[in-house]
Amino acid sequence: MNRKLLILLFILGSIATFIGFFVILIDWLQDYTNGVNHHSLIESILETGVLLVYAYFGIRFFSRHFSFLH
Repeated sequence: MNRKLLILLFILGSIATFIGFFVILIDWLQDYTNGVNHHSLIESILETGVLLVYAYFGIRFFSRHFSFLH
């Protein structure tokens, strides 16, 4: 693959996952404020788990690839 295409795909993928994270975060906050978490415990656990896993891997990625964060 061309290096420029690879960089473009990486940037687009990063933006897509970043947007996805915030969509899930906003949904989670709305569910929490509306009390949906008390009615649908499975959905609450899954959404919280996805947010925690995404945050963990994001922090891990940045700490490994960007030395100024150490």
